[in-house]
Amino acid sequence: MPSRHAVFLPAILLLGLFLSACGVDEDNNRDPYGLWVGEMKASDGDAAEIAVMAVTADGTAFIWRDDGVFWFRLRTNGRRFSVSHEAVSVAGSTWDGSSSYLTGTLDGTLQEPTDADYPDVTPGSAVDIATGDRVITGSYTLGKEKGSLVFFNAPALSDHIVTPTALAGTWSSSDDPVEALQNVTVIGDDGVFSGVNDAGCAYQGELELPEAGNIMKVTSVSAQCPRYEDVGLNGQLNGGSGVAFMLDTANQYLVMLWVFDWVNYGRAEILVRQ
Repeated sequence: MPSRHAVFLPAILLLGLFLSACGVDEDNNRDPYGLWVGEMKASDGDAAEIAVMAVTADGTAFIWRDDGVFWFRLRTNGRRFSVSHEAVSVAGSTWDGSSSYLTGTLDGTLQEPTDADYPDVTPGSAVDIATGDRVITGSYTLGKEKGSLVFFNAPALSDHIVTPTALAGTWSSSDDPVEALQNVTVIGDDGVFSGVNDAGCAYQGELELPEAGNIMKVTSVSAQCPRYEDVGLNGQLNGGSGVAFMLDTANQYLVMLWVFDWVNYGRAEILVRQ
């Protein structure tokens, strides 16, 4: 049985299953595309988890929290949604004391200022990067955990245009010059990337630039991770996919995350331009 876990740097913010929707009115559905920043708070917890949600144009969605990544397909029925998700936790940890892979649900409403029941909520200081006036409120489950969620859209980042020139170059998950040599990702102007990290993994894949906007699909990911030989076939993983986006409009910080959903393994990193 393959090990189920995700590998991350500590998140500074914060990331397959399909929506089953019946009776969808395509003409009045609200578009969840973009970057959303918010909080998820367990009903029996004291502190909320800061989270970032990225939704591509076709509804592929990832939520990145400091303790793990959720992935799902997000489409609305009118302004509401009800979806199922899968999630993997940070490597070496579990959510319920026994499992690092869980499933659950996300239920919510995408609201705009013109709604009569527009919620009286504002972003906290930790999510002040979200400057938009569209809000998602709702609830979630993660295994046995239940809680509430609120996300605010970040239009400046969502609409930021990423060009091949802005994306190409050498990136690292560390600001330290020595550690940077052990955690390096090189991206070509065609979106093809390859890299290594200090966990002993070598990986490669491709970034698909959207026609407009900031959210890119990560496709065709393969990785060789000798340190995790219990995952996949002797540490060889293929068929990974995910999302990527710039975390700033100056193109200095890039978030990349992907999962190999057939073994429930994933990785997420904040990369710094070198």
